[in-house]
Amino acid sequence: MTFDPMQKVVAVPIVAELRSPENPDHRELIVAVKAVNAAEAFGSESELTFAFERGTHRVVARLVDKKTGELISEIPSVEVRRLAATLEGLQKASTPALTNS
Repeated sequence: MTFDPMQKVVAVPIVAELRSPENPDHRELIVAVKAVNAAEAFGSESELTFAFERGTHRVVARLVDKKTGELISEIPSVEVRRLAATLEGLQKASTPALTNS
C-alpha cells in the first residue's frame, strides 16, 4: 500500500469528528481513543483519530502525524471503501424490485 505524501488530514480531536456524542457507543470510542493517544501507543509524533464517512456513516480510523497533519495510515483504506461502495451498488442493481401483485 502506498501513501500519497501530498495527502494531508487535519488532526481534529475525536469529539469534533463524531456527530452524535450522546450515543453511548460514540462516548466509549472517544474515551478509548483519548486513552490510546494519552499512552502514546503509536508514538509521540502520531495521533489516532476516528471519523464517520459521509454517506455511509462507516467508521474510518486514521493515524496522522501530529505536527504536519499528514496521513500515515487509514483503515479501511480509500480503495477498500470504494470497492465496498461498488459492490453495494452492484448488489442493489442485481436485486429485483419488489412489486405488489
